[in-house]
Amino acid sequence: MAALDAREGEIRQGRDNHNEYLKVRGLETMSVLSDKEFTDHLKPIVLLSLSTGIRRNAVLSLEWRDINFTDRTIMVRAATSKSDKQYYVPLNDLAFETISVWHGQSKRTSPGALVFPSPQTDKVMDNCNTAWEHLLKRAEIEDFRWHDMRHDFASQLVMAGIDLNTVRELLGHADLKMTLRYAHLAPKNKLQAVKVLDQLRKAQ
Repeated sequence: MAALDAREGEIRQGRDNHNEYLKVRGLETMSVLSDKEFTDHLKPIVLLSLSTGIRRNAVLSLEWRDINFTDRTIMVRAATSKSDKQYYVPLNDLAFETISVWHGQSKRTSPGALVFPSPQTDKVMDNCNTAWEHLLKRAEIEDFRWHDMRHDFASQLVMAGIDLNTVRELLGHADLKMTLRYAHLAPKNKLQAVKVLDQLRKAQ
């Protein structure tokens, strides 16, 4: 997060410097970003990925019609889901604030418009590899793939006591087999489960 903020600050400063250059020469300047707005797509995509566990391809393929601001949910379409099934992911406060700010600063917000279009082609981005790798290098994080943000999402939920079936639904897994890889992260939950027997015996 610190690396993301530092990157944002550098890009913002560069933008301000360029605007000053243009202003002195009487040229048209770029729009001034507010403190809440993002300088580009990387930070909102990362925040959304960490908060929803949605796969990279699905995030990059999101269209504004997939975002329900009233119900605070994201619909992952079957076409972009690995299970070939449509599913919904609720937006926590961080994800909702992120997508709301990004919506407010986006130029195209029609239902069929991409949420994160490629800056070069205006179509679906293939990846964010260059920006992602630079970010990891800045943060001094090694051996961490984009997909690991999905694992982090699931791991944090399981360690917080969320049951595996709920995690399965949030990840869009077709069955529980894929989700069981996170079961070892909930030893306290298992202990609490068997302690119920103690409570029942005492009650008897």
